[in-house]
Amino acid sequence: MSSAYKFAVSIAGSIFGYLFGEWSALFTTLLVLSVIDFLSGILAGTIRGELSSKKGTVGIVRKILMFFVIAVGHQLDVMLGTHAAIRDATLVFYAVNEVISIFENCGRAGMPLPDKVMKAIDVLRESDYKKKGE
Repeated sequence: MSSAYKFAVSIAGSIFGYLFGEWSALFTTLLVLSVIDFLSGILAGTIRGELSSKKGTVGIVRKILMFFVIAVGHQLDVMLGTHAAIRDATLVFYAVNEVISIFENCGRAGMPLPDKVMKAIDVLRESDYKKKGE
């Protein structure tokens, strides 16, 4: 490995650590779920004939913004001395949203989903709409 490569990797790791704190299983989970959500959205759009580069770009921008919010959560943890409480709560929130979106994408693609999963998604959607309406 060249020293330039090692230097670049160490700089990237330092920036990541500063922005997000230490790597955790929650980060791994969210990263995997984000990729699956993005790909399942592409596949559902392909099946339904709704594939759009604009929708894809919006999806990527939203994922970037999601990681900005997580970085803010970590910075609040640093400022308040709450270790990783705010960051981890933010990671869990977004992980749950990604799971819901994956199930929605699978449903849009025509995959059968368990009734209990669909009911849980409906309940979460309804509570989200009520919060937005208040």
